[in-house]
Amino acid sequence: MMNSHVDQRHQNGIVNETVLMDSFIRATLSGEGSDTSMFQRHVPIFAQLLVGMFTIALLVIAITNMFNYNVTSEVLLNRTADYTQESVEQLSAKIDVLLRQYDQFSQTIAFDERVQKMLAESPEKYPKIDVIGINRYMAEKARFIAGDILIQMTRHTFGRRL
Repeated sequence: MMNSHVDQRHQNGIVNETVLMDSFIRATLSGEGSDTSMFQRHVPIFAQLLVGMFTIALLVIAITNMFNYNVTSEVLLNRTADYTQESVEQLSAKIDVLLRQYDQFSQTIAFDERVQKMLAESPEKYPKIDVIGINRYMAEKARFIAGDILIQMTRHTFGRRL
């Protein structure tokens, strides 16, 4: 008899466990019950709207900034290339002008009678070479050329040493 009493309690325990398990599963699936309310928090609608609007605004601002960055960088790159091209063209024209002036000045010196006469005569025949006078004459001829050219005639040029 004792065995049957233990068996009956054992069966009642299994039935009770089955009932408890069945009620837990139903409560879990239906969303009711004290255990599931801990995992499901209801967020207020204001907070949901605020987060949603903030997210949308953030996306719009990010996309706009990326578009503006791309357009601005392209415009700056194009302008920089244009300004660089213009500078190179101006520098090329300036170099052409300077080279033309230097060529004209060298031809003036090469074919000028006064300079050729002083260069052709020997120091013994022409003892008093006017170095200052010839330098002034050369400076007068070169006055329209850029200031970076300096041509000086010295006594070395005429075969004499000081």
